[in-house]
Amino acid sequence: VKFVLPPDASGPTSGVASATAAPAVGQTSLLSRIFGSPSQRKEAQARRKNIIFLGDSLVTGVGCDHEAGEGPTLPRAVAQELSSRLGADVGWLALGETGADILSLSSRLLPSLEREVERCYAMGERVDAVVIVCGLNDMKSCFLHCQPHLNPVAFAANLKHVIASVRDLTGEGCAIVLPGVNVVGVPRFAPFWPLSAFITVAADMWELRKERVAAELAAGGARVAFSSGKGVQLDPSNFCRDGMHPNDRGYQLWAALMAEDLVRAIGKKAVGERDTREE
Repeated sequence: VKFVLPPDASGPTSGVASATAAPAVGQTSLLSRIFGSPSQRKEAQARRKNIIFLGDSLVTGVGCDHEAGEGPTLPRAVAQELSSRLGADVGWLALGETGADILSLSSRLLPSLEREVERCYAMGERVDAVVIVCGLNDMKSCFLHCQPHLNPVAFAANLKHVIASVRDLTGEGCAIVLPGVNVVGVPRFAPFWPLSAFITVAADMWELRKERVAAELAAGGARVAFSSGKGVQLDPSNFCRDGMHPNDRGYQLWAALMAEDLVRAIGKKAVGERDTREE
């Protein structure tokens, strides 16, 4: 069966998830019941967080309902989960390129990140977290495209370079999260044993490097965290028609797990860090 990659998500690549405030006793206004009182909205806006997603097809929304035109599901869903947990508005931006590996992120997406950081600073805001989704295309480049120099060790070195660049652009107060990507039970590979077993083992080589990079940098005081993708197992109904990418429901399940780790990452301040928005 010929493989056809679904298109990227259509619609916006950025937005704001607004905190839903519970209506106060005696509120009867429809606007108040939906958006909260003016003071509640002002408070939620003042606590606004900005999250940027940097990565591959999982960031561009391959597998989402293309006709819905709502943009990539993963960044939107994570922002919504964060907004609910933090009681704050959460701005999100997806900087992605389908098929991107870690070298592509460095050469083609970091310039876009720099422009967004400058825009946030110009508005008196900052980037609170950057989520870097990577690894699977690096494995594919190494094995499928026969480029052994793009091995897990080289991937780890290149990932450290990208993280260092992100920290230089966003400042030490910005949390960096590396989501784990779980390929166990992916429908596209499941019928082809032992290939499916090989892909799982190979993917774990890159995931292990990613986890070690996060642990090493965190031990040195950097706000870098690994978010394990093994906390949620997707069944076949949570994948799109290509059998590899999640569908909207699959992305939402993953987003809930990722948001938990993001809340912890955002809540940890670097030594000596001050939140200039509260000064």
